[in-house]
Amino acid sequence: MNDEATKREVEERFNTVKRLYGDRLDEKQLEGVRTGVETIVRASQAVSAVRLENGDEPFSVFVPYWEEG
Repeated sequence: MNDEATKREVEERFNTVKRLYGDRLDEKQLEGVRTGVETIVRASQAVSAVRLENGDEPFSVFVPYWEEG
């Protein structure tokens, strides 16, 4: 997704939150919401960029348990 499309998506999502809850938030809080929305949009793009095949499985970490005794 290009930078212009990212900015547009952030703005659209932010405006939705502002329309629904803006009357309860001051300017500083709204700026925090905008930052949070931008972080979520960019994280979503990063996750979407990872291509998985149908047979791909989650990476698992083996941590052995050792009982002291």
